[in-house]
Amino acid sequence: MTPKPIFTVLLLFLIFSCKEEEQKARATPQIKVVEVFQKDVPIYNYFVGEVFGEEDVAINARVKGFLTGIHFTEGSRVSKGDLLYTIDPEQFNAQIAGQKSKVAEAQTMYLNAENNLARVKPLAEMDAVSKSDLDFANANRDASLAAKNAAKASLRMAEIN
Repeated sequence: MTPKPIFTVLLLFLIFSCKEEEQKARATPQIKVVEVFQKDVPIYNYFVGEVFGEEDVAINARVKGFLTGIHFTEGSRVSKGDLLYTIDPEQFNAQIAGQKSKVAEAQTMYLNAENNLARVKPLAEMDAVSKSDLDFANANRDASLAAKNAAKASLRMAEIN
């Protein structure tokens, strides 16, 4: 090998390796500075808890309906018998009217059965009607009386509601 090609390769190597690298100018970093001072700072504590009254009473409605009024403020004292809520009375008034009509109907049926029994009883004593007709009239009167009492009880329940 001749020294000339080696020399050429070495010369090229030196030329490319000896170039000065451009040094990038580095900017100085911005540092935030905060002034520190002594100060009293209040410490707040947050806790989870529950508060109970002297007496906790569950309030349940006897009937279902829409509230039309709330007659107390939350957290205030209430006494036994105080009015707390009012419920829309329209549906209950309608039930009372319906039950009153059923009582009147049952009363009419009872009077009819009483009158029928009053007609059949003397005829049965004279053997003008069969004994089964008298029994039927008695049973009809008793059933009408029971229906009248049931209608009165339903009316009383509607009035309570």
